[in-house]
Amino acid sequence: MDDPSLVWEFYEYRRRVVSTKLCNPAHRAIAEFQKQLSGSEQNVTLITQNIDRLHFAAGSPQLIEMHGTLWETKCLSCGDIKENRTV
Repeated sequence: MDDPSLVWEFYEYRRRVVSTKLCNPAHRAIAEFQKQLSGSEQNVTLITQNIDRLHFAAGSPQLIEMHGTLWETKCLSCGDIKENRTV
């Protein structure tokens, strides 16, 4: 709250770096594993600390992003959360 520009600059740098990355074979393998077990007696929910959304992009159907994502912004006045991919 004291220096919002500093915070935005910090996260803008991180968003620029992440925006150049793609899902790797591990992201896709986990998503495929989840899909194969979907509907069976077993289920896999992926819980990740990653904030890059690459598991989501790979198609992981059940995903909990513990620390949120770089791509969602929250209005401090009304609490509204929106995806924002502007870099």
